[in-house]
Amino acid sequence: MSGKMKRRDFLRHAIAFGAVAASVPVLARVALADGRDARPARSNDEIRESTSTDGDRGPARSLRIGGWPVRVDGPSGAPPILLLHGWPDDLTLWDALVAELAPRYRCVRLTWPGFAADADLALPTLAEINAGITAVLNETVGDTPVTLIAHDWGCAFGYHYAMTNPRRIARVVGMDIGDARSPEHERSQSKLAKVGVVTYQWPLQYAFSQARAGHVELADAMAKSVARLVGVAGDPTRVRARMGWPYWRRFNGDLDGMLGMVPSAQTPMLFLYGKRKPFNFHSEAWAKRVAATPGCEVHELDGGHWVMLGSTRAETNGHVLRWLAGKALPG
Repeated sequence: MSGKMKRRDFLRHAIAFGAVAASVPVLARVALADGRDARPARSNDEIRESTSTDGDRGPARSLRIGGWPVRVDGPSGAPPILLLHGWPDDLTLWDALVAELAPRYRCVRLTWPGFAADADLALPTLAEINAGITAVLNETVGDTPVTLIAHDWGCAFGYHYAMTNPRRIARVVGMDIGDARSPEHERSQSKLAKVGVVTYQWPLQYAFSQARAGHVELADAMAKSVARLVGVAGDPTRVRARMGWPYWRRFNGDLDGMLGMVPSAQTPMLFLYGKRKPFNFHSEAWAKRVAATPGCEVHELDGGHWVMLGSTRAETNGHVLRWLAGKALPG
């Protein structure tokens, strides 16, 4: 590499890190967690194909489907549930919830490409994401319609899948992401909220682009810095730049057709969100429409972005179990 190219790369990286550093005051105000979204510090364990029995949760199976790590818990033939995580998590995000669901439900959870500890860099298309979800469902529950439980990017991809494959998704539990990026949501956002979203998402897509270019160590350092600043639930050292591919897709316009997409009004929905954030990933008008729809519920919880963890874990699990059982709120 020529000296001129080295200087150019150094300048580009310096500008990017400078942008992250300059964003610290803003990032401090847009932290997604409220400091109570505690999660045990752990690495993403490598998923190997195995079968075990876990008490009254029934048989548990870990496997790979199309290269995706998948975990199946609960009795065969029980009502199936598909759980989709977001950035920067993996299928272990759902451990506590699955522990309560698995005695009565067949719980299927996956880890997105690029998110596992042993993963290579990946850049799946939306079509590949949809095909991957279909393959996972076909292998684990056949063509039985499932309940979708999703968080963060899992909501974005899951809502799109529900709309494009309505026979596969019977009902939806969405956590903290509603009609994000819809015209209605965009109009409802303050300037600070819009700046805040770009402030943490742009460095993540840039870090991914640098990982693609081979600057992995530098890219990982940037991704971890952003993770610390926004307060991810758990150990930020587990975060890798390769996990930023959804943001890269978003900033390159590849997801314009799906952002803001939500389940149809005919799909029963439970929506849970944390109020301890500087902005919401849904519009108030959309939440009111969902709450007014028969069979649907919306609940604001006293927590941050990761409502299934920390101080709101028990309340979240309680709402999910009650709603799935078809029980109304007491009183």
